[in-house]
Amino acid sequence: MNFFESIHLLNSLYWNDDVWRILIQFMGGICDSFHLEKGLRKLSNSENLWKAMNQTACNHLAVAGRQICELKRKLQTGRSVNKDEYLSHYVNYEHPPLELAQSMWQQNLSDDINSPPKRVLFYFDIEYYNNIDSTIALFDQQKIFGMVEPIYWLIKETLLEFGINHIVTSAGRGYHFVSSVPAKSPVYQKVLEIGAPIEPSLAAKQKYPLSKRRKPVTWQAEKSFHGMLRLVLFLAGLIIQQARKRSRIPVEMTDRGTEGISFDLSMLTRSVCTSTFTCPASPYLKLHFQKNLNPVVIHHTPIPVRLIRARNQHENFPDFKKMIEVRNDYRQVFDHFAGQIGYIPDGSIGLNNLITLYWKSPMARFHQLMDNEEHNHYWDWWKSYRNYDGICYQFPHLAKIIRNPNPALLQPDNLNRLINDFMDAGWNPKHIGGFIRAIYEDWPFNWGNRFVKYDAAKWANGWVEILGSQRYFGT
Repeated sequence: MNFFESIHLLNSLYWNDDVWRILIQFMGGICDSFHLEKGLRKLSNSENLWKAMNQTACNHLAVAGRQICELKRKLQTGRSVNKDEYLSHYVNYEHPPLELAQSMWQQNLSDDINSPPKRVLFYFDIEYYNNIDSTIALFDQQKIFGMVEPIYWLIKETLLEFGINHIVTSAGRGYHFVSSVPAKSPVYQKVLEIGAPIEPSLAAKQKYPLSKRRKPVTWQAEKSFHGMLRLVLFLAGLIIQQARKRSRIPVEMTDRGTEGISFDLSMLTRSVCTSTFTCPASPYLKLHFQKNLNPVVIHHTPIPVRLIRARNQHENFPDFKKMIEVRNDYRQVFDHFAGQIGYIPDGSIGLNNLITLYWKSPMARFHQLMDNEEHNHYWDWWKSYRNYDGICYQFPHLAKIIRNPNPALLQPDNLNRLINDFMDAGWNPKHIGGFIRAIYEDWPFNWGNRFVKYDAAKWANGWVEILGSQRYFGT
């Protein structure tokens, strides 16, 4: 099957009852069975779908694909939408249907401003990357998943050792390991405690509804989101050295270098209301429609569908090769989902074990070191963070990056070098974040609207956490 044949066949994906059952379950809806009404001409006319989707736990959705790239006139882009927008309009898109993602931000338990979210999600994303030639992810899928396989089993074994219930979904070039802690679990308060104080600039933005999210973001939603990401970072730090021993290629925090396997913690740079992750039963369109790749490769490769590879100990395929076969054969895709359950399991008991170990670790002390400081006040930046001449004099080997930060200080390799050199010189990690933030908010560097959509303080602090924490990995 080639690309064009797959586009035609894939139009039937969202007309399958089991696909919607899996999607609704994964988004936190209670849906043990689901049926589209007979005689529908458009999915947007399904009352059953409207009812089921509006009972899901996620706050909003995100879509991506050919039509979104054309509407926004750029590659590598998606669009956040509320559920009504999706069900009224985007659900009908075909040739091919759109990728579907849910927000990390989950619905509140109540309307109270201090209400916790219904659940907080544990999300560990690993993937193969190649910063020179991404086409390998399409034309040699067995090779790249073969390279990821030892890391897959290492993470799965580690989660099982801690007793963390989880579901594993396949992505285009790797896997998502997903679990949850309900707000009513006693472990939720422990996750909340791990989260850092919310950056004042971000808290100010989240007080007011925006057109897409329609309501303020509660402090508990943001803080618990950050606490859970810190636990994912801690878990990654526990296993990364062992992962590097098992892997034939580099294993890195984010996609540093030319090629490797990424423990992608970049969500730490974003807020809960700007973070989404794709759902199983959704097509993987990122390479076909979001990057400029060799058209010969594109035209000879079908669009794969994200599957459920495992739930706790149970594996759904005899090996990863069979999984690759199934994700490119839509008849087998439908058979696969007919026998699956999409609910994200409660991982509270195992995550409590991980939290106990976290508080005894060097990383917890690193986080406390960050949390006990604040960025300098704006009016002091001219003599501290924006004293570029003085800082370049202290770090002459970083002067090119500092004076030409766009795009240098958006790139993990440059950020890693700067953050760790500053830490070696005795800078507090929070003030390293403040320095990077001051550059991000220095408009002559032409950042466009990047730090209008994303909070510069959160983005800067997140990179310090991801890359500066590496010297604190382990127990």
